[in-house]
Amino acid sequence: MTTAVQTDEQLLWRVAQRRDADALGQLYLRHRTGLLALSHRLIGDWHAAEEVVLDALVTVWGRAARFEGRSTVRSWLYGVVRHHALNRRRRRPLPLADNTGLDEVASDADGPEALSLAAVTRAQLAAAIERLPEHHREIIALAFVAELSQPEIAEVLGVPVGTVKSRLHRARRDLAQLITEANHEVTR
Repeated sequence: MTTAVQTDEQLLWRVAQRRDADALGQLYLRHRTGLLALSHRLIGDWHAAEEVVLDALVTVWGRAARFEGRSTVRSWLYGVVRHHALNRRRRRPLPLADNTGLDEVASDADGPEALSLAAVTRAQLAAAIERLPEHHREIIALAFVAELSQPEIAEVLGVPVGTVKSRLHRARRDLAQLITEANHEVTR
């Protein structure tokens, strides 16, 4: 057993080549917070989110040797969890997640969208996100809940970075519009 901190790639290699359960455990511990947050955001139930992450780890155990290195191990892990979570939602739709991690959605935009998003409560933001199309909810979850970079999101989704940027821009714009509309309805 090695005491030095190993990279994700080294840990995955140990899983693939040595069937090293300790290495898989280290990968899990290193990424569990983000993986659970993403899973929860996509399926809306903490218990089910934990099951999804565990199912994803079983997949990682079985497919580690097939990892080709075209993405980072981190992005690959998020992609596996995303795949399992979306399959779980298709089989058994669940209510979407609470508003964990939503403060960041409004924190780094410019222009009128930022003002609309900054003036809203967490509950209003969560309700507006639930009204977004699934592909917009997913991009918001990957960017602000899982805190993946745009290149990592591109790897997870299998799309170019430019597509991630445009989807994220549209998701934030549509979210701001939904919030504006909801506020107008309240003031009528």
